[in-house]
Amino acid sequence: MTFAYEVALEDVFLILEAHGIADSEEEEVVYDAYSAIREVADQIAEAVLDYVDTDQRRAAAQREMEAILIEEGLLDGPPLLTPED
Repeated sequence: MTFAYEVALEDVFLILEAHGIADSEEEEVVYDAYSAIREVADQIAEAVLDYVDTDQRRAAAQREMEAILIEEGLLDGPPLLTPED
């Protein structure tokens, strides 16, 4: 059984916070990144298909979001989130 993954603003904020880009969820950069991620929500959902555990699904989604934000130029690399996160 698969479950859809709903991208949360908090996920995007945590990624930006890890990169030192944002200090709160209310910052405009968080909303801009969230909007960019929402445009590719299907890509995020596909990235979590191999995971059943909620924590693993969230970590996989966050890694995929981080990769997308780096690809789109909204974050500077390298990725900071690891498979163990």
